[in-house]
Amino acid sequence: MITIVRVQEKERIIAFILISLIAITLVSSCKATPQVIEVTRIVQQTMIVTQIIQISVTSTPVSTKTFQPFTPTPAFTKTSLPTEKVDWYQQDPKIVIVRYYTLLDLHLYEQAYDLMSSSSNNGKHDKSWEIEDLKAVYKAVKVLQVIRYNDYLKQTGATNQSFSDDWYMVIYYAEGNLAYSNGIQPETFVRVGKENGEWKIEEFSNMAYDKQP
Repeated sequence: MITIVRVQEKERIIAFILISLIAITLVSSCKATPQVIEVTRIVQQTMIVTQIIQISVTSTPVSTKTFQPFTPTPAFTKTSLPTEKVDWYQQDPKIVIVRYYTLLDLHLYEQAYDLMSSSSNNGKHDKSWEIEDLKAVYKAVKVLQVIRYNDYLKQTGATNQSFSDDWYMVIYYAEGNLAYSNGIQPETFVRVGKENGEWKIEEFSNMAYDKQP
């Protein structure tokens, strides 16, 4: 009887030891195992690149030419100017015709009227009335051509006709209160003549004719 009891106590002790070992193993396995994490840090590096540029320098030889000192040109004095007054009316009679239409375009009607001779048709009327008439008619004028009528006839081959050299044919553009519509006007014939040594406009006409003696 005593032997059986001892055997049972021995088994109990062995069972207790086994249970304790199992318990210790379970407890040990439940503990967290620390992990080591390795962090790699990337550091940006600035790389400086130096570029070497070769430049060829060519030396320019210094000129050995001796510079002459600047000599100012003397200004013209009053005595060097021509003392003779140029009279354009003596040069070409058609200049007075061009001036007439140019003054109309500039609205200088009184100056244009003064280019008319005292024997002209316009000169027989009151000056102020004639100037007002010019203002009412002409707003813009551009001369296109002024040619001596005899020269025009030669160019066209009409050798069987001739008129006084005082006649000029004028082609011009005009705007205003005209007898014709605005634009290039029909050919106008202008007769010029000398008055007190100056060329003046004597007549406007729609045709050239010879003066009766």
